[in-house]
Amino acid sequence: MTTAGPAVRGNTVYFTEAGPIPHHPEDAKLMSLSANSSTAKEVASASGLNVGLFVDVEFGLGNAIFALAQGMWDGPFEGAPAQPNTGALLMLKPNDIFNVIADSLNLPTSIEFIGNKAYIVSLAGELWEINNASSSFHVY
Repeated sequence: MTTAGPAVRGNTVYFTEAGPIPHHPEDAKLMSLSANSSTAKEVASASGLNVGLFVDVEFGLGNAIFALAQGMWDGPFEGAPAQPNTGALLMLKPNDIFNVIADSLNLPTSIEFIGNKAYIVSLAGELWEINNASSSFHVY
């Protein structure tokens, strides 16, 4: 299993799980591990979304949980990046189902929130800004 993230809230660590090789969209999961438990718990999965390999998790405004998917993976070896322009930013809804906020991202690797803006860094070193977690973004 490949894991990435993590983000911490209180005594709980949240992280993403890519699943076994080959990475299938239904294997991408948001997991949590609390200080009083020795077993990780599945919070939500990307099943049915066709977004692929999860690479990061962060908290946005209002403590909303966001997951970043690098995209659909068909790599020849472990650690190979996903297919170009298949990445997505997802927000976890209160019913523990992900909502796609932005898609067609080109190999995103990490996300950070500053105020009401999300900043995503790509494998190529590009920086994208997403205002108010809307579906439009700007490449810098």
